[in-house]
Amino acid sequence: LGQLGKQLKDEVDAAQKAIDETVARINKAEAKVQKAAQKRQDALYEKNNAYARIEDAKSDKVRVENARQRQADKVASFEIDAGQISARVAVDPGETPTTLDAKLMKLQKDLERYQQELGGTREELNEGCVEAEIKYKTAKKQLDDLYSLSQSLKFTLVDRKSRWLKFRRFISSRARIMFVYLLSEREFRGKLVANHEHQELDISIEPDISRNSDKGRQTKTLSGGEKSFSTICLLLSLWDAMGSPIRCLDEFDVFMDNVNRDVSMKMMIGAARRSVSRQFILITPQAMGNVQLQEDVNIIKWVYT
Repeated sequence: LGQLGKQLKDEVDAAQKAIDETVARINKAEAKVQKAAQKRQDALYEKNNAYARIEDAKSDKVRVENARQRQADKVASFEIDAGQISARVAVDPGETPTTLDAKLMKLQKDLERYQQELGGTREELNEGCVEAEIKYKTAKKQLDDLYSLSQSLKFTLVDRKSRWLKFRRFISSRARIMFVYLLSEREFRGKLVANHEHQELDISIEPDISRNSDKGRQTKTLSGGEKSFSTICLLLSLWDAMGSPIRCLDEFDVFMDNVNRDVSMKMMIGAARRSVSRQFILITPQAMGNVQLQEDVNIIKWVYT
């Protein structure tokens, strides 16, 4: 029993010693935990203080930036106002207000002399320049308008000339055709030649239809009746191209025989009937008793005693 009790006592002492060591380690660990918690608390405090300082710094930054922007706006406003008077002038190092005033006085005298040489101030010269530019633009616009008008008139003239040439050609063709047709009333052959470049009008007549020659005879070789008949045919062919409302012919049948007179009267009366709004006045010394006339022809006779 004594040996067993001693053994149990040794085991109890060893267990107690282990327990004491474990408690000591636990206490030591708790001390470390408490110390770490204190450090964590201090770190949190420092972190909160750092965040607070950051927010304060941000507020200070915004305030400083606003103040800086206000100052920048003020400087920009000053620069704009100063720029309306003069461009920015660089100041050399070492300049003082006195030296700058002296330079300013010298520049003002130079400016006055320069203005006298130019004949006016900058504002007056500016106004003159603006006025001259307005006059120049007005004159240029007028010139452009006149040029455009001249081009339009030129094109119009070319078009009118082209139309006139066509009209002249049509009138000439119609007169030639009518002249040939009227000559055929007496079985004459002939042609009407119009030279527009030399402003000449020529006719050739062949009274004898049996002849094969197409040259025709000139008016100088025709008899009096043939000339008168040819002249009537020429006048009737040209009257279609005239716009006169009254057409007069005096003693057209003086050299005509009865056959030519009868054919000529019928042609002229027929032409008068075909001409709307035209009045024909034919004067002849011959008696008209042998001519068959209708109601639309009036005969007025003068008897001289």
